[in-house]
Amino acid sequence: MHQRSDHQLGFSMLAFLFWVVLAAFVMTVLVKLGPVYVTNWTIRSVMEEVSHLPEALEGGKKGVRDQLWRRLEINDVTTVEPSAFSIVDEPGGNLMIVLDYEVRVHMFFNVDAVVSFDDEVLVTGR
Repeated sequence: MHQRSDHQLGFSMLAFLFWVVLAAFVMTVLVKLGPVYVTNWTIRSVMEEVSHLPEALEGGKKGVRDQLWRRLEINDVTTVEPSAFSIVDEPGGNLMIVLDYEVRVHMFFNVDAVVSFDDEVLVTGR
């Protein structure tokens, strides 16, 4: 014998639209902000690479800056201004590469996202 169920199974149209809008919002955020974070990871890896070059440390601040810009140019990083980098003297003859910059990304309508990055890498030349 078959019993009749009085409750409906499944999504309502309103619940379905909610999930579609939520998925569209998440995808928009990922598509817009993903490249910003990938670029920062590239910059961070370049900073790490330069920190282990003996010739960068031997050239002083100018040598570090030259190696940094050469590698950023090779990786086609154009979103960071030279003023975002500073090279600071550290005890023991080492140098510190300090990166501080913000990126503003238009999301939708009149909404923008501002992403701030602040990285430091010690240049040891080893």
